[in-house]
Amino acid sequence: MGEELPFFLESTVPPHWAKGTSIEAWRRERGKVIRIAVEAEHNVYGSWTLPGEIDLGDDSAGATIYLPQP
Repeated sequence: MGEELPFFLESTVPPHWAKGTSIEAWRRERGKVIRIAVEAEHNVYGSWTLPGEIDLGDDSAGATIYLPQP
């Protein structure tokens, strides 16, 4: 808890059904927000899912993570 945990993500490419779409156009269309879900499990409290969003904004060197408030 409270530790930094870096993850490295690979960019996606256009799916096979999006013929004629360039990688640049695909990335522009998808936007700069990555949606995530963290699944947690505890032997006493059970399991739950915590949804969140990572907004890459204009600078991919840093990101802001938005998580719902309890």
